[in-house]
Amino acid sequence: MVVDKKDVFISYKAEEIEEASWVKSVLESNGITCWMAPSCIPGGSSYAVEIPQAIRQAKVFVLILSSKAQASQWVSREVDLAINEGKVVLPFMLENCALRDDFNFYLTNVQRYAAYENKLAAAEKMVNEIKALIGYKATEAEIKVAPLESSSVKTVTTKAPVSHSVDKQKYELKSILSLVFGVIAMVAFLGMLLLPNIAAIILSVLSLKTIREEQKKGIGFAITGQVLGLVSMTVGLSIWFSGIGFVISLAIVAVSLIVFIKQYKLCKVQG
Repeated sequence: MVVDKKDVFISYKAEEIEEASWVKSVLESNGITCWMAPSCIPGGSSYAVEIPQAIRQAKVFVLILSSKAQASQWVSREVDLAINEGKVVLPFMLENCALRDDFNFYLTNVQRYAAYENKLAAAEKMVNEIKALIGYKATEAEIKVAPLESSSVKTVTTKAPVSHSVDKQKYELKSILSLVFGVIAMVAFLGMLLLPNIAAIILSVLSLKTIREEQKKGIGFAITGQVLGLVSMTVGLSIWFSGIGFVISLAIVAVSLIVFIKQYKLCKVQG
């Protein structure tokens, strides 16, 4: 049987059909056609036949991503086929879960939508991205997002450009402040004053989190502020304290670097 061509194929774990159905309703309310099992599989048809055909004919592959989804053999097979077919994979993340090796391999450098932080914002962002990918003709679209809790609740409508590319990205303020405090820390005799150092380090880590979530600019500022804060703190403490003081300074640097590197990797992967 020939599968009707749809804009989007939705892959999900059976236990999370409610969340997947909500995503489907959001996409369809914005003029994006969707294929999702089991509703799109004719009675008596084989899943093993219908699903691969639907993936091949869809333009975009939306993955409802969670720990449960990663444990599903069906979801893993669907993602593998989508990648092999050259489909654009858009993970809609229900939770901030660690990725298994196979999913991490599939989704490296793939744009993700952090629904676990702000479901409505993530859905709006994804709708815009899909419309751009499928060649939606309108110059401006009303992004309609209905709350998950009840389908009877009035639709929430916001205006947003169809092309949700990286145009007009703004610099993250905390990354700039991190750089400023880093420079102050270096000027203040290599860490004699700890407040600028601490401010530079904390603001750097926080700015990377915001950059990752809101897709803003400023990674370079954050990195520079972090380095200046750490270097000046280490050198300053080693000058003013010996023995245990220097060990403490190294411990502070190590912890700061671990947190910073984690945020930086997440920022790069999702950016």
